[in-house]
Amino acid sequence: MQRSFIGKTLMDVHMRSKHHVDVIAIRDTLTDTVHMVPPDYHMKDSDILVVIGKSDNIDKLR
Repeated sequence: MQRSFIGKTLMDVHMRSKHHVDVIAIRDTLTDTVHMVPPDYHMKDSDILVVIGKSDNIDKLR
């Protein structure tokens, strides 16, 4: 996940319209849990985004 996403919501970063990927879940590395999140979820540095989309669009998020 890009560092600029930390503290922002999924809506703030426009995952679908700007980055052309869909977030289907988030994995929290601190608790080792995977969960679906609402669009107003604030991303943390311990989160790993589980996304679907074209490979080149996903690669741009790294």
